[in-house]
Amino acid sequence: MLEIRELTYQELEQSPGFEETVTEYAAETANEAIGTPKIQRSRYRELSSLGKIQCLGAFEGDKVVGLAVVFFSQSQHYPFPIASIESFYLRKDYRKGGNGLGLLHAVKHMVKAEGAPGLVFMAPPGSTYAALCAKLGMTHTHNAYWCKV
Repeated sequence: MLEIRELTYQELEQSPGFEETVTEYAAETANEAIGTPKIQRSRYRELSSLGKIQCLGAFEGDKVVGLAVVFFSQSQHYPFPIASIESFYLRKDYRKGGNGLGLLHAVKHMVKAEGAPGLVFMAPPGSTYAALCAKLGMTHTHNAYWCKV
Protein backbone atom coordinates (compact mmCIF):
# COMPACT_ATOMS: atom_id res chain seq x y z
CA MET A 1 0.00 0.00 0.00
CA LEU A 2 1.26 3.47 -0.87
CA GLU A 3 1.68 6.21 1.70
CA ILE A 4 -0.73 9.11 1.11
CA ARG A 5 0.47 12.53 2.27
CA GLU A 6 -1.24 15.91 2.29
CA LEU A 7 1.09 18.63 1.03
CA THR A 8 1.12 21.95 -0.78
CA TYR A 9 1.27 22.05 -4.55
CA GLN A 10 4.78 23.45 -4.32
CA GLU A 11 5.88 20.47 -2.19
CA LEU A 12 4.17 18.04 -4.55
CA GLU A 13 5.79 19.67 -7.59
CA GLN A 14 9.24 19.35 -5.99
CA SER A 15 8.82 15.69 -5.04
CA PRO A 16 10.91 13.05 -6.83
CA GLY A 17 8.78 11.30 -9.47
CA PHE A 18 6.49 14.29 -10.04
CA GLU A 19 7.64 14.94 -13.62
CA GLU A 20 7.20 11.30 -14.63
CA THR A 21 3.76 11.19 -13.02
CA VAL A 22 2.42 14.33 -14.72
CA THR A 23 3.95 13.33 -18.06
CA GLU A 24 2.11 9.98 -17.94
CA TYR A 25 -1.06 11.72 -16.70
CA ALA A 26 -1.03 14.26 -19.55
CA ALA A 27 -0.46 11.55 -22.17
CA GLU A 28 -3.26 9.35 -20.82
CA THR A 29 -5.80 12.16 -20.50
CA ALA A 30 -5.18 13.81 -23.87
CA ASN A 31 -8.45 14.67 -25.60
CA GLU A 32 -8.70 14.73 -29.40
CA ALA A 33 -11.16 17.62 -29.26
CA ILE A 34 -8.96 19.94 -27.22
CA GLY A 35 -5.47 18.41 -27.40
CA THR A 36 -2.87 17.34 -24.89
CA PRO A 37 -3.03 19.10 -21.50
CA LYS A 38 -0.52 21.88 -20.96
CA ILE A 39 -0.32 22.15 -17.20
CA GLN A 40 -0.51 25.72 -15.92
CA ARG A 41 1.89 25.26 -13.00
CA SER A 42 1.92 28.94 -12.08
CA ARG A 43 -1.86 28.80 -11.69
CA TYR A 44 -1.61 25.74 -9.43
CA ARG A 45 0.98 27.56 -7.31
CA GLU A 46 -1.27 30.63 -7.09
CA LEU A 47 -4.34 28.59 -6.12
CA SER A 48 -2.30 26.72 -3.51
CA SER A 49 -1.01 29.95 -1.97
CA LEU A 50 -4.60 31.27 -1.83
CA GLY A 51 -5.82 28.10 -0.10
CA LYS A 52 -8.16 27.27 -3.00
CA ILE A 53 -6.67 23.84 -3.68
CA GLN A 54 -5.43 21.05 -1.47
CA CYS A 55 -3.12 18.31 -2.65
CA LEU A 56 -2.39 14.70 -1.82
CA GLY A 57 0.56 12.72 -3.03
CA ALA A 58 0.69 8.92 -3.24
CA PHE A 59 4.23 7.90 -2.40
CA GLU A 60 6.32 4.78 -2.74
CA GLY A 61 9.17 5.72 -0.43
CA ASP A 62 10.15 9.28 -1.34
CA LYS A 63 8.86 9.00 -4.94
CA VAL A 64 5.43 10.37 -5.87
CA VAL A 65 3.53 7.90 -8.08
CA GLY A 66 0.07 9.41 -7.82
CA LEU A 67 -1.65 12.63 -6.92
CA ALA A 68 -4.94 14.27 -6.21
CA VAL A 69 -5.69 17.98 -6.35
CA VAL A 70 -9.02 19.17 -4.96
CA PHE A 71 -10.43 22.60 -5.75
CA PHE A 72 -12.57 24.29 -3.08
CA SER A 73 -14.94 27.18 -3.63
CA GLN A 74 -17.55 28.76 -1.42
CA SER A 75 -21.03 28.14 -2.73
CA GLN A 76 -23.40 31.04 -3.24
CA HIS A 77 -26.28 28.57 -3.04
CA TYR A 78 -25.33 26.47 0.00
CA PRO A 79 -23.72 27.29 3.35
CA PHE A 80 -20.74 24.98 2.80
CA PRO A 81 -17.77 24.71 0.44
CA ILE A 82 -18.08 22.95 -2.90
CA ALA A 83 -15.26 20.55 -3.72
CA SER A 84 -14.28 19.18 -7.10
CA ILE A 85 -11.46 17.00 -8.31
CA GLU A 86 -9.04 19.05 -10.36
CA SER A 87 -6.61 16.16 -10.82
CA PHE A 88 -6.75 12.52 -9.75
CA TYR A 89 -4.13 10.16 -11.08
CA LEU A 90 -2.26 7.03 -10.15
CA ARG A 91 0.50 5.75 -12.42
CA LYS A 92 -0.41 2.59 -14.32
CA ASP A 93 2.13 0.41 -12.50
CA TYR A 94 0.50 1.26 -9.13
CA ARG A 95 -3.18 0.68 -9.91
CA LYS A 96 -3.26 -2.88 -8.58
CA GLY A 97 -4.57 -3.71 -5.13
CA GLY A 98 -6.09 -0.99 -3.00
CA ASN A 99 -3.85 1.91 -4.01
CA GLY A 100 -6.48 3.82 -6.00
CA LEU A 101 -9.14 3.27 -3.37
CA GLY A 102 -6.68 4.39 -0.70
CA LEU A 103 -6.08 7.64 -2.57
CA LEU A 104 -9.83 8.13 -3.06
CA HIS A 105 -10.47 7.47 0.65
CA ALA A 106 -7.85 10.09 1.57
CA VAL A 107 -9.52 12.61 -0.78
CA LYS A 108 -12.93 11.96 0.76
CA HIS A 109 -11.50 12.34 4.28
CA MET A 110 -9.88 15.68 3.35
CA VAL A 111 -13.09 16.96 1.73
CA LYS A 112 -15.20 15.95 4.72
CA ALA A 113 -12.75 17.68 7.09
CA GLU A 114 -13.29 20.91 5.10
CA GLY A 115 -17.04 20.70 5.66
CA ALA A 116 -18.07 19.83 2.12
CA PRO A 117 -20.77 17.17 1.80
CA GLY A 118 -19.11 15.58 -1.23
CA LEU A 119 -17.18 16.35 -4.36
CA VAL A 120 -17.57 16.33 -8.12
CA PHE A 121 -15.56 14.02 -10.37
CA MET A 122 -15.50 14.67 -14.10
CA ALA A 123 -14.71 11.60 -16.20
CA PRO A 124 -14.51 11.29 -19.99
CA PRO A 125 -17.50 9.34 -21.35
CA GLY A 126 -16.66 5.71 -22.02
CA SER A 127 -13.37 5.86 -20.13
CA THR A 128 -12.20 3.36 -17.54
CA TYR A 129 -12.27 6.27 -15.10
CA ALA A 130 -15.99 6.81 -15.80
CA ALA A 131 -16.61 3.07 -15.36
CA LEU A 132 -14.79 3.21 -12.01
CA CYS A 133 -16.87 6.18 -10.82
CA ALA A 134 -20.08 4.32 -11.69
CA LYS A 135 -18.83 1.08 -10.09
CA LEU A 136 -18.05 2.95 -6.86
CA GLY A 137 -21.65 4.13 -6.69
CA MET A 138 -21.10 7.76 -7.61
CA THR A 139 -24.20 9.39 -9.07
CA HIS A 140 -24.00 9.97 -12.83
CA THR A 141 -25.10 13.41 -13.93
CA HIS A 142 -24.04 14.99 -17.24
CA ASN A 143 -20.85 12.91 -17.30
CA ALA A 144 -20.03 14.23 -13.88
CA TYR A 145 -20.15 12.09 -10.76
CA TRP A 146 -21.18 13.22 -7.28
CA CYS A 147 -19.16 11.44 -4.62
CA LYS A 148 -20.87 11.75 -1.26
CA VAL A 149 -18.56 11.87 1.74
